[in-house]
Parts: sequence; structure tokens; C-alpha cells
Amino acid sequence: MAPIENLKRLIRWEDWAFGKILPLFLTAFYISLAYSEFGPRFICDFFFLLAFATFSAAYGFLVNDFGDRDADLQQGKPNAFAQLDRRRAPFILGSVLALAILASLRFWQRPWFLPLWILWLLDATFYSLAPFRLKERGVFGLWAPALAQFILPSLIFFAALGHFGGMDMWVFAIYVGAKGMSIAVGQQLADLANDTRTRTATYAVQRGRSRTGRLYIVTLLIEPVLIVVLLAVMTTHLPALAIPGLQWRVNLAMPLWVGYVTLGILALLRWRATGRLTDPYYGRDKDIFNVWYALFPCVAIPLYFAVVMTYISPGNWPVLLLLILWLNPTPRRLAWPLQALWTQVRQLLGTPEPKLSLDELARTE
Repeated sequence: MAPIENLKRLIRWEDWAFGKILPLFLTAFYISLAYSEFGPRFICDFFFLLAFATFSAAYGFLVNDFGDRDADLQQGKPNAFAQLDRRRAPFILGSVLALAILASLRFWQRPWFLPLWILWLLDATFYSLAPFRLKERGVFGLWAPALAQFILPSLIFFAALGHFGGMDMWVFAIYVGAKGMSIAVGQQLADLANDTRTRTATYAVQRGRSRTGRLYIVTLLIEPVLIVVLLAVMTTHLPALAIPGLQWRVNLAMPLWVGYVTLGILALLRWRATGRLTDPYYGRDKDIFNVWYALFPCVAIPLYFAVVMTYISPGNWPVLLLLILWLNPTPRRLAWPLQALWTQVRQLLGTPEPKLSLDELARTE
């Protein structure tokens, strides 16, 4: 297992395998259900797309490490090239990029796939590398990662699966773009002290903590509005499913409405009780806001879609199994969301909170 763990550290697996790839599971599974894309062709397309997305994400984070090597070393941050000869960087980057290209070959003839991927490649490459180094170009340093990590991958998946151009695609892109912007602003705030010390001129360094913090709050407030719009679009595109043993049918989006609204009410109650909005992406504490912002859209919805896909067409079981393996649901990873939900329910019922803090329960890999 040591070589695998070393490889995961090299490509910074923990930084992108969950937050950046799981939204693509959501996109692909939505397309499957909305457009009745089942069977071997979809499964094959999805596995190739997932391999393509994985190698592309690894390339994006590796090229960022290459561009930020000196700054990361000064800040004491992990960097893939800290212990490697810089002369090996072209070979490493070229190898990962070649694997992404091989995984994408079956999609090159599908409309819009190749132009979108070329645009992604330019964005991911020059986010950190000279002469453009978009990271230090003000607001472009926020839009560039949102495009590379969320918007363009979502559009690429729609193009690769043959459903580019619909209204649902644009709503998906806008929602994940807002999420990507929130994450980009939050990351710059988290790195502000180190970036100031190393004179890395990010948007947060240029504008200051107060102004960037206000922007972060705005982006966080926009996200719930946009996911409501996304759920409305899903309601119009997803089919209704007959309930076994009953005579009525339920739109597949209805359970999502129930879950999201319930979590939203619990989150608002916690906001009212504490007087603050918990940072759902970079905050030390983890509570119902993390479940509402991150886990519900990126874990609960894809898992729900995968179960429904397998129920409709049992041949989709490899997709469900892959998602479960990808999530790697260890006891520690399961503990803190359940504890966050239970804590909020206890508060709602007026019972005392447990003495053990959520932060102590929330420490995950």
C-alpha cells in the first residue's frame, strides 16, 4: 500500500478527489436519469470520463504545485515537487496529461468536447505558470479555479455524454460555478497570511481581509439560492417513479426538496442560535452548514441518484459500487455528519448538547 499512498500524496489526491470530482458524479448521474441513459454504453462512457477527470485534476494540481513550489516551501505547505528534481517536472506533467488524453479519445468526435477541454487545459496550466499566472491577476484569480475545477468540467461532461446546450446544463454550470467561486474566495482567505508574507498577490492580498470576507459571505448566500433553482430544473427534467405497492408516482426530485429544505431550516436555526454563519469549506468547526453546503449536494444527491439508477436498471450496479468505493465511508467519515445532524435536532427539541465538541468528532482524513 505504501506506493499507492505515496502516489496519492504526490498528486494531492485528498485535495481534489472529494470536493472536485464528486460534483461530476452528480452531473453524470443526473444526465443518466433525466435522459434515460442506461446500459453498457453509459457505464463505459462514465468510467472513461471518470478516468479522464481524475488524470486532468491530477495534472491541474501538479502544474499548480510546480508553479507555486518556491512560495509553498516558504509557507511550509506540502508541494509535490518539494523533494523532486525540477528537471523531472516536464516528464511527470507530460505523463499525467498523456493519460488524460488517452482516456478522452473516445469523446473527441462529440460536439464541443475538444474545444472545452483545450480551454480547460489553458486555464489549468496558466493559473499558476508564467507569463499569465492568473492566480495573481485580481478577480481572474478567483474565476480561473472556478472555471477549471467546476464550470468547465461540468460542461465537458454534458458534451461527452451527448447533451450539450440544454437549459439544465447551464443551470448546472452556474450552480457549480458559484460553489467554485465560494471555494476559491475561501481558500484565498485561508491562505491570506502566508500569501502576504511571500508577496503572492492574490485577490485577497490586493483587496484585504475585510473586503474579501464580505465577498465570501455573498458567495455563500448565493449558493443556496442557486441550488433551489437547480432543484426546480431537476423537477422539470427528472421522471416520476412508481412507488412499489402504491398507485401513485413521485418525481425523483421530490425527496431532494424535502432533504434540502429540512437541512436549510436546521442550518438557519443554528445561525439564529449562534449568530454566525459557519464557514462550510475552510472553517475549523463542522456543523449542519457543512452538511447543507457540501455533503448534501456532493454526496447525498449522487448516492441517491446511483441507488435509483440501479433500481431502474440493475445493470448500473458497477456505478453504485464505484461511488461507494470512491466515498470510502470509514466510521470517522460517517460520524461527524450524523453527529452534526443529531446535535441540531437535539437543539431543536430543547435537549442539552453532548459535551464532546463537533470539532473533536469531525477530524477526518
